[in-house]
Amino acid sequence: MKKLNKAQVATILFGGFFIFILFLFPKLSSDDQMVTEVMAEKPVEDSHNHDLRESVSLSDSAKQIVADLENQLSNVKSSEEKLIILDSLINFASSEKQPVLMADFFKEKAKILQSEDAWMQTGDIFFKTFRFSDADGHVVIEEAINSYEEVLALNPNNLAAKTALGVCYVEGAGALGEAPMKGIGLLMEVLAIDSNNIDALINLGYFSIQSTQYDKAIERFNKVLEVDPENAEAYLYMTDLYVQMGDIEKGLSYLGRYKSFQKDPLVVAQVDAYIEELKIKK
Repeated sequence: MKKLNKAQVATILFGGFFIFILFLFPKLSSDDQMVTEVMAEKPVEDSHNHDLRESVSLSDSAKQIVADLENQLSNVKSSEEKLIILDSLINFASSEKQPVLMADFFKEKAKILQSEDAWMQTGDIFFKTFRFSDADGHVVIEEAINSYEEVLALNPNNLAAKTALGVCYVEGAGALGEAPMKGIGLLMEVLAIDSNNIDALINLGYFSIQSTQYDKAIERFNKVLEVDPENAEAYLYMTDLYVQMGDIEKGLSYLGRYKSFQKDPLVVAQVDAYIEELKIKK
């Protein structure tokens, strides 16, 4: 029986991988407000940066462009100038489709800005890179974790960061060599504070599917749909859930409801293709 993983859900939600690439790399503006007190940076082992760069494959001309920009970066003094050059490096890495390189430059921006948003976006990019690239999983997931921990150091009440950190610990358990329960505990802490937190509910529902705790998954996704009746992820996961349980008809009903409020022709076409695939399995 086919299962929808998070990558497949992302593809359906965003209408294809080329759209996902745009989603993967949010931009930070150069004029983000800088905090007046800069926190001490956590030490990052040189081997991590080395490992990250080892996974990057660039042409000789691209390497030269990066080297020239990094040389400029090392020669400027003001934070504003550094941010402008880092934006150029980020945009170039994006044009070269190098998520690891982008994530590394986003981290350099976050070190300057020391804002919740900057570290949150850095964590998001490292985490999406962990999911969708061939980079060293252990190194990349640790970078994501470090970034979300920087957010929580700035604001311990940032539930989005705590949720993301929990997801990192669960999905990165294999790469980290740790049990996933640490991450589940963080997600439960979020729900203890905000029982309607959609991100925490969605992820706990997804993990419940993965562990075949279907009753818990149904309960969590139903809660999501009570809070947000047009939540796309919840409909797709409910589809997957009922298909796994062998109730393809009910799965199709959720997929049909999801399709009913979609406007993007590409998304509709992908949903139609999946509907036909499920009908064959009936």
